[in-house]
Amino acid sequence: MIRVALISMRPKLRDILSDAVAREKDMQLIPCQAGPVADVSAARADVLVCEIEDPVDAEVPTRLLRAAPRARVLMIAEAGDRAALYELRPTQKVLLNVSMNQVIEAIRFGLERGDR
Repeated sequence: MIRVALISMRPKLRDILSDAVAREKDMQLIPCQAGPVADVSAARADVLVCEIEDPVDAEVPTRLLRAAPRARVLMIAEAGDRAALYELRPTQKVLLNVSMNQVIEAIRFGLERGDR
């Protein structure tokens, strides 16, 4: 069951999303009174859905992910025409019969992606 919390949302969008989530058999709407900067960890949601002016602005989702790092955060634009999904997910690449070149490349990989 996917636990969904709707936060910081105008009533009209909340009603639309509540109806949509209620129709899905694998989703459960959970109550959450938190705002975008509040601690949402108590909600234990799998997905936090929040309305925001600019969904590409990472400030609010970054705060939400700090509070609930296992959740995904879906930011929906106030105009309803755009959305952005944020998540923290570890990745793994297994190196078998590892060589020193593979170790160096693994170290370099994070820097090439801009993880500084």
